[in-house]
Amino acid sequence: MKVCAAIATHNRAQLLVGCVRSLLEQTHPVSDIVIADTASSEDPAQALRESGLTSSGRIHIGRLPGNFGDDYGVHGAIALALRLDWDWLFVLDDDNAAEPGALAALLASEQARARGTAMLTSAVIRQDGNPQVNHCGDWERGWRPLGPADFTRPRRIGWTGYGGSLVRRGALETAGLPDTKFAAYSGDLDWSLRVGRVGELWLIPAARVRHFDNPSAGTYRRGLLGKLAMARKPMQARDMWKYVYGFRGYVYLRKEGGEGLIGFAAYLALQIARVLLFNPDKLERARLFLHFGLAGRRGEFRTTPPDQFIALIGARGAARRIAARAVQVPAEPQEGIELERL
Repeated sequence: MKVCAAIATHNRAQLLVGCVRSLLEQTHPVSDIVIADTASSEDPAQALRESGLTSSGRIHIGRLPGNFGDDYGVHGAIALALRLDWDWLFVLDDDNAAEPGALAALLASEQARARGTAMLTSAVIRQDGNPQVNHCGDWERGWRPLGPADFTRPRRIGWTGYGGSLVRRGALETAGLPDTKFAAYSGDLDWSLRVGRVGELWLIPAARVRHFDNPSAGTYRRGLLGKLAMARKPMQARDMWKYVYGFRGYVYLRKEGGEGLIGFAAYLALQIARVLLFNPDKLERARLFLHFGLAGRRGEFRTTPPDQFIALIGARGAARRIAARAVQVPAEPQEGIELERL
């Protein structure tokens, strides 16, 4: 069974080295590793050469012309990987490291042998050793993360994040690639829902992938108290672009799932209330959520590149200035990009 890996990266060269090393140490070997670099200011190819990992001859890199968020990069990495020959594609984030038996556990599962399976996903493990429960879950006109007890045996799911997912080539070609317009925190949801219409999605907890960059990732808890605890947690300025673009995309997907105006208004009001109660720069951030929430409801997707968004988020009139910088994200960022073997 031939497996290729795909990774998108932006200015996290040392984390990328760890991710690639984990792929080269898999007990079931990967045939190729394809990396899409989204216009990093550092040189990930040089970091990989200095690490000695390029002696494997299996690493390829394509340099995309910009950075428009996670979905832009993952789309590019998968599109570049489609130029090669493989049966399954193992998608990782650059801050992931797959445990040595992760890929073997996915492929050895009963679900991998079933013709109706389109995608398998690993248990993503936080730095404290516990599962990242919001990495995958159920979908019933809205997303619901899993609980710790759901990580004890294989379980059918409705959606999953990118990192640690193994997708069958035929299912990918039928469902299509991630949509670059989403930017963050909702494109993986949209993509896995589309793949799930082609075949079944399964969580395989025996496959474990570590997540390093965000120490608080996956601390979601079910129920009213869990939601309140998350609402009280301030959003970091450097991550605000992810929150507002994710909110825009999620509003759009909820509308696509049949949510009416009353449900949308209630959801928007809750998000703005969260900002006003528990976050700094309250009015500017509330304006951002209002702007991008309405855009999601209208199906309008124009994005300010993350680096520009971060530079503007603390400035006076940030919401207006960020909106003014928004552009249409390229739908096919990999077109004309050379895939270089390192």
